[in-house]
Amino acid sequence: MQASTASGAPVTFTVIVANTALVDSAPVTLAWSVAGVDVGTPTVSCTSAGSAVCPTTLGASTTIDKLPAQRQLIFKYTVTLPSDARGNVVATAVATTAQDEDTSDNTVSATTAAYDARNASYEVYAADGKAYQMTVDFDAGSYTISGNGVSDTRSFADDGNGGFIVGSGPERLRSGDGVIVGVHVLGGTATPYIAANSFLTTTTGAAGNYDLMFRRVAADGSGATTHPATARVSGNVLQVCENDNEVLYATACGSGYMKSYALTVADGVFTATPTTSGGVGLSFRIAYVGESKVLLSVGNSTLGDGRVQWMAGLQDGQASIFPGSFVGPDLLSSGVQWATITLDGDAGTYNVVDAALNDQGVLRADLSNQQPGSMFYAELTTQYVGSPVWVLQNYPLVIVGGAPLVSGSVTNLSGLLQIALP
Repeated sequence: MQASTASGAPVTFTVIVANTALVDSAPVTLAWSVAGVDVGTPTVSCTSAGSAVCPTTLGASTTIDKLPAQRQLIFKYTVTLPSDARGNVVATAVATTAQDEDTSDNTVSATTAAYDARNASYEVYAADGKAYQMTVDFDAGSYTISGNGVSDTRSFADDGNGGFIVGSGPERLRSGDGVIVGVHVLGGTATPYIAANSFLTTTTGAAGNYDLMFRRVAADGSGATTHPATARVSGNVLQVCENDNEVLYATACGSGYMKSYALTVADGVFTATPTTSGGVGLSFRIAYVGESKVLLSVGNSTLGDGRVQWMAGLQDGQASIFPGSFVGPDLLSSGVQWATITLDGDAGTYNVVDAALNDQGVLRADLSNQQPGSMFYAELTTQYVGSPVWVLQNYPLVIVGGAPLVSGSVTNLSGLLQIALP
């Protein structure tokens, strides 16, 4: 049995029942339990040796009809710890028989320490176009972030709404299955990020369509723009379709808008070498987030314009909205706020509320099968009337970015970036 176990993970306790006497035993009752933690019904297995015979019926309480002299049986009890289990989890096994004159060795206990399953090292993809490393201890309420000249340690506390407040400034974070979204002050600027801790290591499982959002910015933080796009991974080929006027699957991409790359992968990092004339290469990783996969990349702008870029790609899924409230950073030209996004599947609407923005729009999906099913266009109707945004969703992540082109007097929100989790 392992000394520590992540909450929500399985753990196996081993119990050896031995008859050290010189005669066969009378029937033995073996009772196994865990104190103070509801682990449900254990899955039990038994291994025998020699003339010892495992019981036909196994459970938390098991009857051994007879245990031959000088023989033993090995029982394994496997349970899944509750997601909220913390600290020592103690399992106890008690063997009783009517003829046992010495009961001092009939009880045995074993302990595993349950810890928050989110405690891990994460790769951070920040909206400043740079990568960082993050180690988080949710039990201690602290994290460290390092890389690119940064070495910070922070303490955080539950905000009472499923997220965490980091000190008294703009820094916050929210976690999901294998992912963290948050804000950290990097280079003096509050910067949103996505962090993940589990990645594909080969091209196996990478194939498919991805809905992309780019954020490109100058090295000094100026001139930020966001741009929706799509990508397709097939074997060792990556195709990216980026068009100012519309968003199409890579397979339907118009001439002049498609960029193709040859893929290689080493240590879980995909390197995309351009096969299109004038292309700029990039590297990325594909993270496991919940039941989906997310393509994550930072580095030099693939437009070759001297800027750096952040890119996230959600697996294109069903052509419908996952309704609910999602919370995370909202980056506008005026700074970063902590926003609540509400997606209403019945009304087909997007609504965002934070300290600087309160707006909404009707989500529009394409019915031609040439545009992504999990990517929705909306024109805002309240604070920035007519301003277009694109909403990307594959549960649990929601990513929203401003569209690159606007008409007339409509405010251009290109540069707007929202990243949210339930």
